[in-house]
Amino acid sequence: MKLEQKLDLRLAPILLQRLNLLMLPQIELRQLIRQELELNPFLEKEDGEDDELPLPEEIDDWDRYPQSMYEKPEEERDTPLIALKPTLKEHLLSQLRVTVKDEKLIAIGEYIIYELNEDGYLQMTIEEISTALNENKELVESVLMQVQQFDPAGVGAKNLQECLELQLNSIESNPRVVKIAIRIIRDFFDDFIAKDYEKIKNRLQITDIEFVSAIKCIKLCRAKPGKIWEGEPKYILPEIVVEYEGDKLVVSLTNDWIPKIRLSASYKELLRDAGTLTAEEKSYLRKKLNDAKLLLEGIEKRRETITAIAEHIVENEADFLTNKDRSLNLLTLEEVAQVIDRNPSTVSRAIKDKWLQTPRGAFKMKMFFSGGKLKEYTDIKQRIKELVNNEDKSAPISDIKIAELMEKEGIKVARTTVIKYRTQLDIPTAKERRV
Repeated sequence: MKLEQKLDLRLAPILLQRLNLLMLPQIELRQLIRQELELNPFLEKEDGEDDELPLPEEIDDWDRYPQSMYEKPEEERDTPLIALKPTLKEHLLSQLRVTVKDEKLIAIGEYIIYELNEDGYLQMTIEEISTALNENKELVESVLMQVQQFDPAGVGAKNLQECLELQLNSIESNPRVVKIAIRIIRDFFDDFIAKDYEKIKNRLQITDIEFVSAIKCIKLCRAKPGKIWEGEPKYILPEIVVEYEGDKLVVSLTNDWIPKIRLSASYKELLRDAGTLTAEEKSYLRKKLNDAKLLLEGIEKRRETITAIAEHIVENEADFLTNKDRSLNLLTLEEVAQVIDRNPSTVSRAIKDKWLQTPRGAFKMKMFFSGGKLKEYTDIKQRIKELVNNEDKSAPISDIKIAELMEKEGIKVARTTVIKYRTQLDIPTAKERRV
């Protein structure tokens, strides 16, 4: 008899449960728990738990919201406040002001953001903006590239083709499929719009499965990214609250909004003394007991993971959160995963659609991350800095030359990427560096 060894990639139920719970924002988690309380007899609310849904407070001033939270007496803060969601432009401006240090670049970025239409597209050309601000086109383009990295993906595009490519570049999974999708949009956009799929597939010389997967990937993108933001609910519930205890910043999960549940003692007793139950009834009860345990364990793991990530964010960004510095030291998924002993994919799921309420304001947890591109955000930027520091100041190296030197070192990087990171490092153009 021939034995065959086969790899099974199916996720265990307990792992799948935890991953699903990890991705849920608090509002959806609350809904799930309330649903499970109705469906699973082994779950019950702890004594004194109120099931009434608190109404969101009307907050007129986004900038003053964080202070209003901390002015409340401790006993009045049993239920976390719900922060008023900023507009698209406010959301983009807040990202600009924490990722760019130079005041001139901030001014250019603000001008660009205010020139976006409600769909998120830039209404002026680079030439028009540079003329209006009396700045060189290269500098304006580098700031625009920075804005195009902001959330939501796709904003700042000049047309639909660029909008789709920006969104595809933000996708972190399925690199082979994403690469094909980007090529379709970049090199065969007219054919894609005309739905001449056979021509595209033949030119790319890819399989039917690869082509279908790439097209599905493209169709996940939004033609109007600005509408996505404006169309979301007006209120958001911060997952984590960061506040002062003395002169120290302390992290706490806003668990008060989530119903506290436990296993039902009476039903556990019923299962133990199951002499009068049929085999089918016993099987049903055992399954419900297992489901209840999985839910409770998943909620606890969710709490531990999100709290650990938030604590690392606060430790890493203490100067920013206490207003000592206006810029962020962006984290990577790999770095945080190593610190909290989780997988990068777990960290990515945990920060999805989660908000952090701090003394400086409410921020998406994702804003504190570079997107997980460790080499891109550390090695490349550091190497650009080294090359500029060691250059001949009478003949400084251009952005193209920097890209060429790095490619010789095995780091392939585009000139536009060099411009983007040079700008983030506050390094002037080669012409401006000449002595």
